[in-house]
This record gives sequence, C-alpha cells and structure tokens, in this order.
Amino acid sequence: MKNIQIIFTKWFASVTLLVLGMSHSWAKPMCSGHEEVMFSCQFKQSTQRIAVCASKELQNDSGYIYVAQGTSAKKASRTYLYQQSKSIQLLKAGYLRYAGGTGGYYYSWIERNQKKTIYSVSGDNGFEDQGLLVTSQKSPMKLQKQLRCQPKTVVNDTDVTVDQLGVLGLMRDYNIDQGGLPSK
Repeated sequence: MKNIQIIFTKWFASVTLLVLGMSHSWAKPMCSGHEEVMFSCQFKQSTQRIAVCASKELQNDSGYIYVAQGTSAKKASRTYLYQQSKSIQLLKAGYLRYAGGTGGYYYSWIERNQKKTIYSVSGDNGFEDQGLLVTSQKSPMKLQKQLRCQPKTVVNDTDVTVDQLGVLGLMRDYNIDQGGLPSK
C-alpha cells in the first residue's frame, strides 16, 4: 500500500509540474530580454500571439516600439510603430473610459491598408477583455475581425504609460476617442 502511495505521489507531482509548465508556455516573451513588454497575449483558440515591445531607453531622442505577431518570437512578423531615429510614428494611443468604473487603454496603427487596434479593458466584478481589432483604413469604425486574448495570458510588464507616449509626440486616435472601439 505504501508503494502505491509513493507511486501516486510521484505521478501527481509529475502531472502537476507538466500542467504548470504548459500553462505558462504562453508567457515566453515575444519581446527580447532588453525590452519592455507594453502588452502581450495569446489569442483564444489559436497558437498566435501578439506583443507590443519597447526599448528600455525610450525617450524623445532615441528608442523604438514595435508590434510582433506570430506563433513564437522566432516566427513573428514585426512592424515598427515608433522609431525616433528614423522618424517612424505610426502608433496612436489613448485611454478608454466607460460607465461603472470600467476603462482601459488602446494602441492603434495602420498596416497594409488595415487599421489594427490592441485594446485592454477591465472593470468591476473581475470583468476583463483584451484583444486585437482589425478594420479597413477607409472604414475605421466597422469591425472586420476580432481576436480576443485567452484569459490569464495577458502580460503588461512595463513602466511605459499612455501619458508617457503622449510626451513622445504620439497622437491619439480621434475615431476611438470620439466613438469608442470599432464594432460590427
């Protein structure tokens, strides 16, 4: 009987470690170790991930921000949204405010005639919704595609705030500020 308990205990410990390792596999960074993770998540029902990464020396005269999307850091496509040295300023950012203590932030940019918006909203009673919205550049408020983040995969390990991005001269997205996030 004691042997059965030892075998069960070892099996249970092995399964627990395996499950814990798998549940955190999404957290492998899309950003490199010397960069800030402004936002990162794995999409629901997908192996695709998205991340907004910033250099740690992000200031008026140096630094960069890019978005990476793919199944891993090695297979990710990268689009630079801000790079002062090359005068790239595609990124727009702002806050989202709703009634009832709910709010969040967004990052938006134009890429290949599509407007892409990463959003993060949270509120009372544990409400959370994060993801990527895609619209056409010509109809920026008509939703074409929405990819929601899997719960508990969102990483936001940065000191870079929307207010600090404003100091860099980044614009706000007028359509989102006036009409909220795009919908169908």
